[in-house]
Amino acid sequence: MVPLSCLLAPCPTRTLVIIILVVSSAGCSVTQPVRVVDQGITQAAVSLGGPFIPFDGMTVPTPYLNLGLIHSYKENLTLIGNIHGTMALPE
Repeated sequence: MVPLSCLLAPCPTRTLVIIILVVSSAGCSVTQPVRVVDQGITQAAVSLGGPFIPFDGMTVPTPYLNLGLIHSYKENLTLIGNIHGTMALPE
């Protein structure tokens, strides 16, 4: 476990931790806009679905929830953030 102080101050493992966080947050998520959103506009995105799996003799969909927020900070800069809701739920 990396101490929180390594994320806030220069530390030998800080760069590695940042790279791991960035790489692990990339992947499947809510559909992203192709064009820049108009300045000052905020949009929410929700995706619910998942693969079908065999369960007790039936084929059932598995829940998979993605939540996203899209905000246009400037005329040529749109910020996008996503969270995998299903994975964020406690066990």
